Amino acid sequence: MSEEDWWGDCTNTADEEAKQLHYAKFMGLEPVSGEGWFAPPIDLGGRSVLDIGGGPVSLLLKCRNRGRSAVLDPGNWPEWVSARYKAAGIEYIHQPAESAKLGDTFDEVWIYNCLQHVQNPAEVICTAQRYGRIIRICEWLDTERNELHPHILTASWLDAQLEAKGTVHEIDWDRYVPHIYGAVVQVLDNLKYEITNKQPDSDVTVIVLSCKRFDLLKRTISSLLDTINYPVRIIMLDDSEDTATHKDIVREYGHLFDIYIHGKSHGPAWAADKLLSMVETKYAFCCEDDWEFIQSGYLQTSIEILEEQPEIGVIGIVLDDEFKKYGAVDTSTSYSTSSGQRYYDHPRWRIDENHAWWNGWIGSPNLKRMADIKKLGKYSNVKSEAEWDREVWAKSGMRSVWLEDQYAKHTGEGRSVWPDGENGRYWTRPSSGKENKEDSRHPETLGPTGNTFSCGWSGELSRTFRFHLLGLAHVPVHRDYSSCAYTQKILKLSKMLTDNGHEVILYAGEGSEAVCSELVECVSNEDRIRAYGDYDWRSEFFKHAPDDHAYKTFNENASREILKRRRERDFLLVTFGNYQLPIVNTVGIPMTVEAGIGYRGVFAKYKVFESYAWMHYLYGLLGQNDGSWYDCVIPNYFDPEDFPMGKHDGDYYLYMGRVIRRKGIQIAVQVTREIGARLIIAGQGTLKNEVEGLDIKGNHIEFVGSVGPEERARLMGGAIASFAPTIYLEPYGGVAVEAQMTGCPVITTDWGAFTETILPGITGYRCRTFNEFMHAATSVPSLDNNACRKWAIENYSMERVAEQYEGYFRSLYDLWEPKGWYLEHSNWSPERYEKTYPLSR
Repeated sequence: MSEEDWWGDCTNTADEEAKQLHYAKFMGLEPVSGEGWFAPPIDLGGRSVLDIGGGPVSLLLKCRNRGRSAVLDPGNWPEWVSARYKAAGIEYIHQPAESAKLGDTFDEVWIYNCLQHVQNPAEVICTAQRYGRIIRICEWLDTERNELHPHILTASWLDAQLEAKGTVHEIDWDRYVPHIYGAVVQVLDNLKYEITNKQPDSDVTVIVLSCKRFDLLKRTISSLLDTINYPVRIIMLDDSEDTATHKDIVREYGHLFDIYIHGKSHGPAWAADKLLSMVETKYAFCCEDDWEFIQSGYLQTSIEILEEQPEIGVIGIVLDDEFKKYGAVDTSTSYSTSSGQRYYDHPRWRIDENHAWWNGWIGSPNLKRMADIKKLGKYSNVKSEAEWDREVWAKSGMRSVWLEDQYAKHTGEGRSVWPDGENGRYWTRPSSGKENKEDSRHPETLGPTGNTFSCGWSGELSRTFRFHLLGLAHVPVHRDYSSCAYTQKILKLSKMLTDNGHEVILYAGEGSEAVCSELVECVSNEDRIRAYGDYDWRSEFFKHAPDDHAYKTFNENASREILKRRRERDFLLVTFGNYQLPIVNTVGIPMTVEAGIGYRGVFAKYKVFESYAWMHYLYGLLGQNDGSWYDCVIPNYFDPEDFPMGKHDGDYYLYMGRVIRRKGIQIAVQVTREIGARLIIAGQGTLKNEVEGLDIKGNHIEFVGSVGPEERARLMGGAIASFAPTIYLEPYGGVAVEAQMTGCPVITTDWGAFTETILPGITGYRCRTFNEFMHAATSVPSLDNNACRKWAIENYSMERVAEQYEGYFRSLYDLWEPKGWYLEHSNWSPERYEKTYPLSR
């Protein structure tokens, strides 16, 4: 049944029209007594209105004192319907709201009993935001899906789309559903003000970035004007949606300097790029709205330094004791300008061992050459402030320096303002330029609205997510613990997600060091010693149990800290199975994902397995005969820089792994003894182990114990081949891929994940008999080492696997949308599909 079928010939619309007067109340349109018996009950006071989906009997027909009025609806109604609209002075625009192209905006846009019936409710709301200053909305909630209601609307979803808080009403006059949603949302103009003033000719433009904090801005501007003591041009942009702030700024400074005020927050990277694109002078002095200038002379001295020292790219003027304490200034050597003004180098620094390195980039306020700014490129071309510092500035070859005295102090502590998707370190990601050109807002700021973002396999307009990532209690998340595959997966997953612009909060133990947005310590070394004793993990196997003191402590602390930080639509990433189930049960995050399953204790609704072999093994173990749509296979992942191409000029074969019988070490020993070859054994454990039934001896054997990352790569890079003859079904066996990344062929058994990671005759051999192991060992020298590395990087590099995780998390995020699993993405392509699914054989 279509909408036209529902309305029929439109001769009897009494029931729907009676409901409309109820809708009007929920939309803030209280009907009043008319001017005479037949006067329409709703007085618009001259306001213009666009009614989206008004059908044949728009609520506009019940309004008086209308301004421009229009009904936007794609329905095919009887001819007399459009004639009645025309007679009433109401335009009828026969277009679907999802793709409507209108010339002008309206004072108000109305949507009532509409979104359940459209193709894409999120796009309809975007149209309303684009063409209306106020949106009035009334919709039924939580209805069952049927032919006429393909979407289920919820209050939280509508709040997210409207970026406002609606009201849910209990009703008793409908026999189907008990709740209805009403909201009146103020929508700001896309561009409120562009004011330009005649200003002095100068070689310096001061750009001021403001965001809603007018009290701080006044201190900044007042102190700037008092201390600048140099002819400058000033341009300012307020990057907020606060109309009260806009009016204050225009009233206070509209006559002094150039002002640009936009009605939607795009973020500091976009705002800085916008202002810098307007600068035509030789220098730009960059300043935000939360600094107070305390003495003069900074601009003249900064200009003098840039004139005399071309290798210096940025001058900072806020040197204080805090920077000195953290090592952000090198006071051992001072420099002087020709006029005798002193300055110091700004070295590479960090706060402590858990804080990432910074390479000398100085934030606001500072002076730079516009030529250098143009050479470095746009801020919005990178994903974060950290990436700018470490990838752009650090590689520029330019120095940054501090003026000797402190010329400004910070006033905005604790009052940072960030748009959705940003948190102070991570900028919303740049768009592809393919968004709707008529919408002057950046698509990153429009919220999770169906195809407004490119989801699924796309990535053209990337969405940023927020992750709570669980570390381990028994070991720190640190690169040095390379013997623990789970630790390394957590370390690299944190980096992959962070580098993709997402916010990652890592909950780990003392001694952890990882790339993330925030590191929350949940268990101490003292707790570990209490649980396991002070043992040497390099010679003994890791100790842990789900109910030991370390994990109980970790789970309690992590649960408490997550509850402090959790927000709607966050992801919780489980990394160690049922060890972390107490956290999941406590924090109650719906989008909980087991990310990288290589264990048996699975429980989550959303699961990522390391291999198809392990996924199907667990299906059988659990008696699961049907697949699950959101179970996914994404392989383990590695940084090729950690495993550089080796020369493979050593005279040895390699076994790297735990020294246990089920890892097949005895097979590697027997094969190398039989062919008269040398074998290096590296890993946790000892060669003599009664529990394992091992007593490994032989003149051809060298045991080096557990090795760190660098030695691990060196041994692989020199080996003829690496043995991984695991007897049990290997969930993944990361050591085989690590070896291939160095160009080292691998000899394995013929089951488990090896059936996916080893290409027989290309990257190694899979064997079932001792004879096959013997022939494999003597044949591997003829294999192409470069082909091994190429295969491993193309399929298992962090860059490659990150695309698979992006696609998976976006598909999960679709479940927040009304269509959920049925949500369509127009930019799907075979190429994107191949990037999302392993493997590219």
